[in-house]
Amino acid sequence: MSLLKQNQVIVFDSTLCDGIKNIKSFFSLKEKIQIAIILDKLGVDIIEIPDPSHSIEDFKNVEEIAKVLKHAKPCILTSMDCNNIDSAYKSIENLKKDFRLDLIFDFRDCKNISMDSIYGKIKNAISHAKQYTDDIELTLKDIFNVDFSILKHIVEISIDAGANTINLNDGNHLVFPSEYSSLISRLYENVDKLKDITISVHCHNDLSMACANTISSLVSGARQIECTITGIGTTASHCLLEDIVFAIRTKKDYFNNLYTNINCEKIKRAVHSISDLINLSAKVYKEQISTSTLKVDNDCNEARPLQMNARSGRHMVKSTLQKLGYDSTTYNLDYIYKKFLELAERKGQVFDYDLEALLFFSNDEKKEKAFELITLNIMSSNNDLHTTASIKIKCGKRTRTDSYIGSGPIDAVFNCIMRITEIKFSLLDCKIKSKGQGTKAQALISLYISYKDKHYYGRALSTDIIEGSALALINALNTIVENKT
Repeated sequence: MSLLKQNQVIVFDSTLCDGIKNIKSFFSLKEKIQIAIILDKLGVDIIEIPDPSHSIEDFKNVEEIAKVLKHAKPCILTSMDCNNIDSAYKSIENLKKDFRLDLIFDFRDCKNISMDSIYGKIKNAISHAKQYTDDIELTLKDIFNVDFSILKHIVEISIDAGANTINLNDGNHLVFPSEYSSLISRLYENVDKLKDITISVHCHNDLSMACANTISSLVSGARQIECTITGIGTTASHCLLEDIVFAIRTKKDYFNNLYTNINCEKIKRAVHSISDLINLSAKVYKEQISTSTLKVDNDCNEARPLQMNARSGRHMVKSTLQKLGYDSTTYNLDYIYKKFLELAERKGQVFDYDLEALLFFSNDEKKEKAFELITLNIMSSNNDLHTTASIKIKCGKRTRTDSYIGSGPIDAVFNCIMRITEIKFSLLDCKIKSKGQGTKAQALISLYISYKDKHYYGRALSTDIIEGSALALINALNTIVENKT
């Protein structure tokens, strides 16, 4: 089943696969779901989900991620092995919804295999996948190091076997725009059935050519782009979703009126929300691109932030979240409203971006957490070289209290928490980012810690940066415990 309409460019996002898997940190299922929801609301057509055959956790994640998608089609990444294809289907069969299978074939893995064996393997894998779905993508990696006659034959037998998307992955990452456009043009000239399927491109950015290669491919006839938010991913990153979308939108004549389904009104919010989730700084020029482009295109004008206060009722909170695109079935309104009132008590005015941040950080009240901050007290003076932190934490069913004298508030708090939780970690990075304007704005605190050679990410929101830092650390420690179980 093809998603393609006339002049449409399908946006295939690989943030959950090639993106976050290359960040040295453990990401919880909740964080992956939040990323998927943001991409879905942005208007991405296809969201790639990691190979479920890698682990039991990956297998369970497929269904949980896929079921939150309202617009995007889930695409399950898998190998050419029939058992892995079966596993991919079993991970999503209970949802009874359309999905795509992306079969990966890497030419670098078949140096000592005969071409007849390769042809047979590709044909059998596609035929096997065909029993589960009509939407099959074949990803061919390292295509520029293969003789054209071999590539041509593989494309032909793949189309005959039932593949309706052929994804051309540069593999070695060292490709120029003229090479991509020449290859695609040559394939169209030599493969008659190519006009009946979709050509896709997956470009890496090692030579800072990912966007240029993608653009040249679109001009030559590709109609699907594989990309990630902010370009995160393998080695030097991938093609940036936001750059390509704005290029297509602002240069319509150059692209012969091609378009995407991306809602550009939500791009800036999506870029910064996902950057916050994965603890990466959204580059300043991303905002400059968004701002300058939105000034040209009135259809993409971002609405002014909505203001609320403690007198705003539950209906206004629900209505604001609805305007932001959130279905009431995807969150606990009682919990969000409770947190909204607490925030309004602290800072007075609450904006829609504050409310959305609360939604991202909302916790399932039914879920037991290993550690929960109860009280935090700091004694500090500019005349004293030391700071004392006194902390009470709920550890399972017990409550523990301790104090620690450190060289500053963060040092005292973190060492006190380490002593209470008995988890010996190393702090790798800690960042503080304002989520609004003024001295009463919420701060987003994000940090990385190392524990037993693994990296864990923690984050929290608070109008108090010391409290927020403690909450972010406890968030990371809870992830460690969750990962153990």
